[in-house]
Amino acid sequence: MINFVQLNHKKDKDMIKLKELVIIISSMVIMSAQMNGQNVGIGANTFTPDNSALLELQSTNSGLLLPRMTTAQRDAISNPAQSLLIFNTTTKCFETYVDGQWKPLWCDPCSGVSTVTYDGVTYNTVAIGNQCWLKENLRTTKYNDGTSITNVTDNATWKSTTSGAYCCYGNSSSNCSTYGALYNWYAVNTGKLCPSGWHVPSDDEWTTLTNYLSAYSTYWCGSNSSYIAKSLASTTSWNSSTTTCAVGNNLLANNSTGFSALPGGFRDGSGGSFSNFGNFGYWWSSTEIDGSYAWDRRLSSNGANVNRSNRPKRHGFSVRCLRD
Repeated sequence: MINFVQLNHKKDKDMIKLKELVIIISSMVIMSAQMNGQNVGIGANTFTPDNSALLELQSTNSGLLLPRMTTAQRDAISNPAQSLLIFNTTTKCFETYVDGQWKPLWCDPCSGVSTVTYDGVTYNTVAIGNQCWLKENLRTTKYNDGTSITNVTDNATWKSTTSGAYCCYGNSSSNCSTYGALYNWYAVNTGKLCPSGWHVPSDDEWTTLTNYLSAYSTYWCGSNSSYIAKSLASTTSWNSSTTTCAVGNNLLANNSTGFSALPGGFRDGSGGSFSNFGNFGYWWSSTEIDGSYAWDRRLSSNGANVNRSNRPKRHGFSVRCLRD
């Protein structure tokens, strides 16, 4: 005996599916007509797409997500079209296919280099903007050609030398292990202080870093785009400060960039004495001003800014290396 109730129920379900299919096909036809007939705009609100664009997307809370794949998956694509776009998860690069080969459009500046081993020490790296930095102060005792850097402990020798030299703060090797070595600018000027493929940043490259941080409010303290020192400073070792937004005020709010700058102090080039340990960190640039002075950058436990200044080349400062 036929159960008409069940039969009618089945017909109803089939009709619903048929209606859904018709709606989908109709929508596709309408969309195809719109896409073939005019420029297309996609967004939460109705807008007129730009005449120069076949497709324009508008959103204030989401973006366009390209296909993400490994290098092996990318290479398995059959006959990729000219200008095909992907994100390569192996190389961390946006890539496009041009004239028979995949070419990077933009890559993580530290792609493929999470650590660097140099003179027996392994350094971590950190990407900030389009730059890749060593995450720690340099503490090499040799140039990258294998020759030794002179370790000067005597004050009189330090203040008189015009050749490359280094020391540890207070002539204590434990300070070199934690804070890195202090180098005079003559060691920087050899061009051989950093590992192969890396270099001491120029004055302009330091400015590229600070300009990048000032362009994004996530790196500011408060609403002042110049208050970026905390984003570079380590969460440890800085002397405390009661000044709002100073590096030494609320250390746990520091280091949003991962740069991990430490207050290694400096060695004076006129007398050879050590000072400002815990209060200041100084870093050389490779850019000289004249025969006696070169540009540097400075962080202070009581300051919120990254300070640019010029100092005597005989001073002993920390060094950070930047990827070529």
